[in-house]
Amino acid sequence: MTRVPAGVDPAGLVRDLREAGFLVRGPFDHPALSGCLRVTAGPPDQVAAFLAALGCVLTRRGLR
Repeated sequence: MTRVPAGVDPAGLVRDLREAGFLVRGPFDHPALSGCLRVTAGPPDQVAAFLAALGCVLTRRGLR
């Protein structure tokens, strides 16, 4: 579970990461989870690929 930084659209981030082939859930309706995403990660190579894809998505959105 991770909290999305202020100014980032959680639904758009989920969409972009799903399009990149990652299992991502959210945004959630519960107030305590507002702005959070759940990411399913596997072995270290998949985690590294996810982090690289996240960096690309954030750069494309002008957030990095």
